[in-house]
Amino acid sequence: MAQPATPKCLKGCCLTILIIVLLVVVLIGVSVAVVLNMTPDRLGIADIAFDFLGGKTLRDYGLADVKLKEAVKLFKEIMNPDEDKIITNRFDESTDKPAAQSNAANSSILKEDGSYDFSSAVSGKVVYDKVYLKRYLDTTLAYMFDSMISSAENGVEAEGDPDSTGVKFLRDINANVNEVTISASGNGYTLRIVASISLETLQDELKNALADAKIPQSLIKIPDRIYIVSYATISADGEGRLVTVPQDIRVNDVENAVADAIFAVLADSAADAAGDNADAIDVSDKNDINAEILKAFASVINNLGRIGTASVQNGDEVTAGSERYGNAGLGDHFLTLITYTADDVAQAE
Repeated sequence: MAQPATPKCLKGCCLTILIIVLLVVVLIGVSVAVVLNMTPDRLGIADIAFDFLGGKTLRDYGLADVKLKEAVKLFKEIMNPDEDKIITNRFDESTDKPAAQSNAANSSILKEDGSYDFSSAVSGKVVYDKVYLKRYLDTTLAYMFDSMISSAENGVEAEGDPDSTGVKFLRDINANVNEVTISASGNGYTLRIVASISLETLQDELKNALADAKIPQSLIKIPDRIYIVSYATISADGEGRLVTVPQDIRVNDVENAVADAIFAVLADSAADAAGDNADAIDVSDKNDINAEILKAFASVINNLGRIGTASVQNGDEVTAGSERYGNAGLGDHFLTLITYTADDVAQAE
């Protein structure tokens, strides 16, 4: 797996604060079992400003109207993610890396020194010496997607490409891509993307926050990661471009009303990391976050080639005039791309 980007401090340490908020709600709920079906608003605690939360209230975190039992459920789910159940189609670097490199032969991804710069697919079209038909397993795409995000660096911002903001968003929240799954579903196709966010840098921060709140540290063990799972339906248009339609997004692949607070924190984190360029990424709720994740994936696919199929010769060289763009290039756990040449890119400009 590619190495994660250099960690950044989350805005106002808000993920730690949110965990503390949930723990406070849990303690209230379990200590007075009769109120588990009540909300903080009904209990009259929604607008109490806690000093150890920087003066924030439960309403500030969107928890005023959530039943305490839902907060208890989410807290348990966040603290105990089952990775094997969440990641169901894990990529294998030992096989997917060579497959990705093989598909990148004779392309602008392969550098003169023999290295492969997959991140170049973030900011521009990948150019080949000829038109090829390349077949990508979804696990190979996951490996490439993870590599691109981890090594994108500041070139994403410099390009100013609106389609690249999704990649920038994932980088700014220090995400790793763990899974991409393309599935045939009825007459169409679905896409599932699993991204994880490391929480290791919050360990000491959380201990300090617990101490400030006078909450015993034995009550909580923060996990190493939380998982964001994106769902969409996908298709390819007549020009071979990937089209995504967001369906759902979840924390640790579990639907829970309180999860919106987690997504609000992630949106704040990305805005904080973006700094002066925060306006380039407008994420205000979980649907915006899902759209950014899907935008990132679609922009990478569309830079690698056009979805479709064709007759081939000499292995995978496309026979001129045989190209058919669209859903014919989508399959169960794979897609096929017709590559670009320098002439294709020049004509598009």
